[in-house]
This record gives sequence, C-alpha cells and structure tokens, in this order.
Amino acid sequence: MDVKIFYKSLLLLFLSSLFLFVPIRDINANSIGNIAQNYIALTHGMQTGEIVSLISKNTFAGVYPSAKPNDPNVFGVIDFNSTVITGITAPNRIPIIQSGTINVYVSNLNGNIQKGDLITSSIVPGVGEKNTNTGMVIGVANASFLKSNIIKTETINVKGKNVKISIEKIPVLLSFQEYYDNNALQSQFNGFLPNFIKKGVSFVNIIIAIIIVLMGFIIFLIGTLSSLRQLMGAMIRNPTSKRLAINSAIIVIFILLLIFILTIAMGYAFLVI
Repeated sequence: MDVKIFYKSLLLLFLSSLFLFVPIRDINANSIGNIAQNYIALTHGMQTGEIVSLISKNTFAGVYPSAKPNDPNVFGVIDFNSTVITGITAPNRIPIIQSGTINVYVSNLNGNIQKGDLITSSIVPGVGEKNTNTGMVIGVANASFLKSNIIKTETINVKGKNVKISIEKIPVLLSFQEYYDNNALQSQFNGFLPNFIKKGVSFVNIIIAIIIVLMGFIIFLIGTLSSLRQLMGAMIRNPTSKRLAINSAIIVIFILLLIFILTIAMGYAFLVI
C-alpha cells in the first residue's frame, strides 16, 4: 500500500472524527427561510419568540401576547429575524410567522417539556407550555426543556397559589391546529361508568358495548310491540282463544327479554375483559 495514500486516509479519518464532538443538541433553530407578515401590535415591547393571539374586526387585525391555555385565538409567533417580511412596515407593526421552526418562549408550568411534546399557549403572556388538554396547539417541541438553558424564573399566581416557574427558549416546529385528546374523552366516559368497572377502559370497547346494548333494546322493544299487536288482533278475531294468545305472547316477550339480558351481558364483557 502506498504510504502517501495511507497517511491521507488517516488524516481524513481524523478530520471526520471531529464531527463526533459537535454538540448537536445545542444547535438552536433560527429564522432562515421563515416568511412573516406584519400585524398591528396591541401591546408594546413584544419580542421574537413570543406567542400571540389575534383580534380581528372588519378590516382591523391586531395581535397581543396569548395569555390562556389552548387559546382558540392563538395566531402565530413573533419573528423579527424572518428572511422575508410582508405587509405594511410601521413602528406599531410586528412580524408574525405561522409556519417553520423558531425558538419559542416556554415554561415548565405544566410540567417539563420533552422533545416531541405538543406546545400550547399558557396563562403566562406570550409564553408557551406543554399541552395536556384538548384545544389549540402551536406545534411540536424540537428539543427538551433543560435546566442549563433557563433564561429567567418568575413567581405567578395560579388559582390563588404562588407558583415558581422557569422560562427558556426551545425550537418549536410550528403547526397551529386543534388537538383532540382521546384520553380526555375516554376519562369522561369512565367517570359515568359504575365503580365496579375497572378504570382505563378502551374507548372503542365502550362504543361497542353501547351499540350491543342498544341493539338488544331495539330488538326487545320492536318484538314486544309486535307481540302485543298480534295478541290484540287474535283476541278480536277469536275471543275464545284469549288464554292461548296471552300465553303465546308471554313466551315470546320472555324470549325477547332473555335476548336483551344477553346483550347487556355481552356489553358488560366488553368493558371488563
């Protein structure tokens, strides 16, 4: 093997190994490629990375720091560093983006944020938090909440109690949409179930159980009405066979009742098995 080729290969291997020491997790999102549009600022002093909500009336549209969880009016994130800014430029206007990736102010008020968590607005103006409810979200966290990156701490009042929170900036892939929490809906159903049914029942099983019981009830109701109608007709046509007609109707209704009880048992099985 040629000595020069050998040393060149070692040099390339050494240079490649240097990339292993690049702190990838510390690379922050920037605004390269983001396109923003100017809107009237209803609050002074807002900064890049703050979450804003929109007030729109006729031809007027203004933004302000979002200040409640899952705010249905949440609209975008401030970005003074966008590559392209459209709309009227004026001192009272600020650029807002609705897509792309940007460092967003977040807090640990609703728990520490992990990479991949959904982010929503919070009671802290302009600051996001981890989403745990059905409602509007602004996007997905591209990094975790780290103690080493805390910008500041604040004490806020939450339902009459002082709570200390930490605030930092993390990259968020923006995607403003309504989030539907199936677990929340399931827990509401579980709250109506009897205490002897185990918790954590599958939402699908609940729906199947309801359908089975409803089908059994409909069969019982229709069959019973039909038997009573036939009983009345038989008694009118042949009064002498009144006792026989009544006995036949009772047998039919009893069978229908057994079928209904069986469907209730099947529905119950879907809840407990």
